[in-house]
Amino acid sequence: MSCADYLTNSSAQTPPATCCEGFKSLVSTAPICLCHGINGDLSKFLPLPVDMMKMMTLPNTCGATVPLQTFSMCNTPSVPPLMPSAAPAPASPPSS
Repeated sequence: MSCADYLTNSSAQTPPATCCEGFKSLVSTAPICLCHGINGDLSKFLPLPVDMMKMMTLPNTCGATVPLQTFSMCNTPSVPPLMPSAAPAPASPPSS
């Protein structure tokens, strides 16, 4: 993720262009995924904690407009898991 250094490094003042490009693409193609940044799930996959102030201001910093309904979706059970669940194990054959 090209935004990781910006979001976790307190000395990073501005996100790289690749971060903003990727963020804008995410906003337009899969805005519900932003919920994982808002609710803190993203921190589970980064080496350092996410600076939530930077996370919340990233849309403005990158010049992206996040639809208001995206934020309301974050408080519903319709947010998909960050990582898909593992496929169930195949059933064992009956013992004879």
